[in-house]
This record gives sequence, C-alpha cells and structure tokens, in this order.
Amino acid sequence: NVATVDDVYEVGFAKILRKLFKRQWLGNHFMTNEIIACIKNIKPNIVHIHAVNDDFVNYKMLFTYLSKHNIKTVYTNHSEWMYIGSCGGHAFDCKEYINNKCSCCPKGCAYANKTYLLKAIEYTNYLFVSVEDDLIPLTGIKDITQAAKSLVNENRCVIAKNGINGSTIYTKDNVYHQNIFKVDIVDTLGAGDAYNSGFLYALANDLSLTEANKIASATAAINLTKSGARNCPTENELLEFIK
Repeated sequence: NVATVDDVYEVGFAKILRKLFKRQWLGNHFMTNEIIACIKNIKPNIVHIHAVNDDFVNYKMLFTYLSKHNIKTVYTNHSEWMYIGSCGGHAFDCKEYINNKCSCCPKGCAYANKTYLLKAIEYTNYLFVSVEDDLIPLTGIKDITQAAKSLVNENRCVIAKNGINGSTIYTKDNVYHQNIFKVDIVDTLGAGDAYNSGFLYALANDLSLTEANKIASATAAINLTKSGARNCPTENELLEFIK
C-alpha cells in the first residue's frame, strides 16, 4: 500500500518557522497526524523511518507516538537533513561541509549540528549507520566498537555497515559480525538500501539478529550483481543464495 501525504502550505509554513528559530520540529502537525492515522490503520509491528527529509514531518510527534505504542522503530541515517535540519536532497554533496559547520557550503546552511539526529536516535530501537559517513562523524570516536557502543542502550542496537569489512550489530551485551558475500560486482547503487530491506524482512519474520545480519548482507550482495538501485531479490532468490 502507498499513502501520499502532502500539503504545500504547511511545508512552507514549517520552512519559515525553521528559518526564524533555527530548529526543526515546529510545524507539520496536520501532515504528521495523517501519517499517524495511516499507521493506526495498518497496525504494523515495525516502522522503518527512511529518507524523510526537510520540512515534511514533525519527527517529535511521530517518534513519540511510536514509542508510546511500543512499535519497534528502525531508523536509517539517510540524508544530511539529519545532521543539519535543512537542505534536504543534497546528501551526496553535503558531507564534506559538515565538519566545518557548513560555513563553506555554497548552499548556505549555517547552523549545522547533531541535535536533530540525536533527538531521533532517542526514540529508535534499530539504528542503521555507515561507519565512515555516519558513526564516526556523529560520535567523534574513531574506535568503531566504542563509537557504536556509545549509542547503544537496553532498547537500542546499532547496525554498523562498513563496506568490504562487513556489517556488525552492537547490542548492550553482544556483538554480531557478518562478513560480506563475495560476488561479481556490477553496480553498487542501492546496496545499502538492499541491506536494510533484508534486515527488515528478517525482523518481520521474528528472526534473530545474527540471522538478520546474514540475510541483510545476502540481500545487498544480490543487489550488487545487477545494474540499478532497485534489485532486491525475491524471497525464493534470497533463500537459494544463502544455501
């Protein structure tokens, strides 16, 4: 099912509030209530927050609802919006400016900070991060294990994706590592998203974190063997690949 939520006037008003007060989560009440209504109707046991950029959602309202109703929340740190609270849609251009507080950014975002991302993480049960692009810059800790553990608590695990070095899940008490599946790479586009979808498939089927990591890595590997971003395997293809 696909539900579209859009209100150009509310988005415009939220942009004005953000520029005036230099912070997010001040508007979008009507649009966010529509999203919550969809969640109430679907009654999911897992919600994946992914690529919701700029001024479209009041994250505090959404996360508070999910937390209050004990709905497991998977969060993917997907765009620069979560670093700076602005500038949605330029993720591939933005990272080089973040460490300089965006002072040298041609797009003019002048108030970069980690506030928005850290607020979102507070409500998250499963946090997906790239080691190089997200985990180390966010925590300021160069040691991967220490950086990941700094974001873990009893209700949250961190899934750290580290390219050819595989992926590692950190919980309060355990660490689960998965090596990559060696395949002939055709295109890397969408591999990270494929990993996420495989992990969600495993969670939805009540599989363990070890199994989820393996299935996610396999899903990403299959995606790498095909051209384009949207090449996730069918369930049968996935199970056959893992055998």
